[in-house]
Amino acid sequence: MYSVATTGEANTNPAVYGAVLPFVLKLGDVVELVVNNLDAAIHPFHLHGHQFQVLERRASNAGRWTGRAAAARSVASPPPRRDTVNVDARSFAVLRFRVDHPGVFLFHCHVEWHVEMGLTATFIEAPEMLRGLTFPPDHLDNCRKLGIPVSGNAAGNAEPNNTAGFRTVPPTTYFGCVILILTPPSPPAPFALPRLPPFWRVIVSAGWLTTPLRSALYQPNIVPT
Repeated sequence: MYSVATTGEANTNPAVYGAVLPFVLKLGDVVELVVNNLDAAIHPFHLHGHQFQVLERRASNAGRWTGRAAAARSVASPPPRRDTVNVDARSFAVLRFRVDHPGVFLFHCHVEWHVEMGLTATFIEAPEMLRGLTFPPDHLDNCRKLGIPVSGNAAGNAEPNNTAGFRTVPPTTYFGCVILILTPPSPPAPFALPRLPPFWRVIVSAGWLTTPLRSALYQPNIVPT
């Protein structure tokens, strides 16, 4: 989004966006998208920003799409609409959507490490309408703190055709989802409750009860004599 908003007249050039399999689309375009799965596994493909029509989706081992005309297909009327579809092993799916609003939308396999390795495409839709788009300051601040450019082409270069710094191959190390592990505060010292039954003594010592309930256990009518 930063590139489409800040590269001016050059934002219609797919090369501006780097090695993300970019497709620049015009408002009103009808896009027919064919996904050939050459793998032995099922891949769930998801499109951001749209619900596509599923024109064809064949079972495993159906082979590649043959390119036959729409008239030769057996398509439900109306076709089902989805934002995610499983493409079966060694088979294909044919999808269709209309470019009816501007934006930059990712099309990707929903297996996380497949995304990281590059099993994606990017649709830059009606980029002329996005020139000069502004962003909330906290978005810009967060990106700057992470060292992510907030203007220029995919590498943050002011000259749109300058490809220095473009990442053109997937990383050799898979990082996956980054999860912050927060260390909880140290639990309070176990209560000395020698007169409680063993079961209650364990629960209170483990810190599983709220403070009011812990206090209640000290009341004369609860603590056994």
